[in-house]
Amino acid sequence: MLVLKNSDTPSGVRDTGTESQAQRRITLAGTSFLLPGNSAWQRLGGDYALEFGEFAEWSSLLLNSQPNSSEADTFAFVVFLQDIISSESIPALIEGGASPEDLERILQPVLMAIDRFDSQSSNRLIVAWSNAQCPGAVEYGRQVPPWDLVCSGLEARLRERQARSKTLFLLPLDKFFAEVGRENCFDSRNYYAAHCRLSQRGVAVLATQIAELTNRFFCAPKKVLVLDCDNTLWGGVLGEDGIAGIRLGQDGAGTAFSDFQRVVRNLAQKGVLLALASKNDEAIVWQAFDEHPSMILRRSDILAFRINWRDKSDNLAELADELGVALNSFVFWDDNPLERDSVRARLPEVTVPDVPREVWRWPNWLESSNWFATFGNTAEDFRRSEMYRSRARFRLESEQSGGDSEFLKSIQLRPVLLPVSEALVSRAAQLAMKTNQFNLRTCRHGELAIRQISNEENAVSFLVGLQDKFGDHGNVGLVIARCKRNHKVAFLDTFLVSCRVLGRHLEAWMLDQCAQQLRTKQVSVLLAEFVPTDRNQVAATFLPEHGFISEAQWNPDLRNMVEPLLNGHGGRLFALDLANAAVPYLDAYAQ
Repeated sequence: MLVLKNSDTPSGVRDTGTESQAQRRITLAGTSFLLPGNSAWQRLGGDYALEFGEFAEWSSLLLNSQPNSSEADTFAFVVFLQDIISSESIPALIEGGASPEDLERILQPVLMAIDRFDSQSSNRLIVAWSNAQCPGAVEYGRQVPPWDLVCSGLEARLRERQARSKTLFLLPLDKFFAEVGRENCFDSRNYYAAHCRLSQRGVAVLATQIAELTNRFFCAPKKVLVLDCDNTLWGGVLGEDGIAGIRLGQDGAGTAFSDFQRVVRNLAQKGVLLALASKNDEAIVWQAFDEHPSMILRRSDILAFRINWRDKSDNLAELADELGVALNSFVFWDDNPLERDSVRARLPEVTVPDVPREVWRWPNWLESSNWFATFGNTAEDFRRSEMYRSRARFRLESEQSGGDSEFLKSIQLRPVLLPVSEALVSRAAQLAMKTNQFNLRTCRHGELAIRQISNEENAVSFLVGLQDKFGDHGNVGLVIARCKRNHKVAFLDTFLVSCRVLGRHLEAWMLDQCAQQLRTKQVSVLLAEFVPTDRNQVAATFLPEHGFISEAQWNPDLRNMVEPLLNGHGGRLFALDLANAAVPYLDAYAQ
């Protein structure tokens, strides 16, 4: 095993909001040599500790994998079909195609190793595969070439296994090699000299795609797409060309702008929040939305906007405040490089893509980007725009009323406690991954960790849903408290609330529910930790304001009681006496 970087990675990865978080590990093994020292792996090496299996070591690494509860570790297995299947077995597939039994026999060694790893290890497994042979036109003319049959057979069997596995992820490499040209990705000289089938460019493509995939394991997708208008949603300048003069929906560039809008709207339907930041006259922009016959986007698709002549970075900051979404969840799309550079300089946390100059590239470029991509959408994703509109209505009425308790009583708050069932694990992990503002510890538990914790005998874990007169806000809170067997102290591992329902004191109701459940387990003290980041200051005073006392105020008896749970905690510690706790702000939920 060749180790490029190494560090011990904890099973619970805490996001501190800085670059100093613990490094994660990726083990890579391939049926061909992967050139561990190649500079292309720097795409991964900066964020992960990389360990490379020796040449042809893939089988033993997969078959002899050890159980591991760390979700921070990933195993990447790179398969080239020609390395695992002898050319002598291929002619039998030509006559009449391959039977399922033939394919199963040929693929059995690699599938058995994958099955063994999946059954033994809790690590994520990425299987990336490629057909290194590319037949000519004549061979394709009347039949499916045998290597293509094997390749499609492998993918079909991997997809079947993926449906049963929570930790198997797939990368069909030929798709990505084709984007840069297959002839650029393979190098026969490397193969005959070092048993590596890939060129420098091919290794770079492989490293990039693994990085894109693993990034989503630990980093939530972006939430907000902010769009310019002139020469972005349509061609031309609306104030000069008029509605009839802009390019939209006609042949050529006009069609490209329409197709771009269509991709944008598809993203909105999957839960991406749309906003406008345009230097323009507001009235004429909305007139174009309402009256131009080729507009795909509608005014109702836009959740928030700043249409004025002010600096766009100021407008983006205001949009973030209005939506209650951190700027690092924003993607800003503007055709003007000066505007893009200005936002990059003033708001470095915003993602600002270098938009291609050719508008005809935009639809596919946006659609194939990974900024908003997920492994699957939850019900809350599809309703996100509706939920944020409800937040805006709540915020307006709250400001008008002064936000007192009588106002909260009047909006008919109806919280519901939901155990973390298998059907809700995905949403719980999504909340743990995405929630930044009201999040006491910002511990990024994935599905595996949450599933394990919720099954612990002495754990209290639940999601919280909320409805009120503004609508159904979905599942917006997560609580995890863990206590040791025969111990009277529990630790508040995770306590978070989605920013879109802040201001309703739902966090007080959640704490009360947690306290009630812990009392039934004979727990007398709830230990909590606040780990400050640059984004969660809204939660900084929650614990002392809700009955917790800080570590400096603990008496010797209390300190002795909680001592076994103190190891490994570097945040600000607090404790709550459950027997005498009186959680405030519950009158709004009395009904």
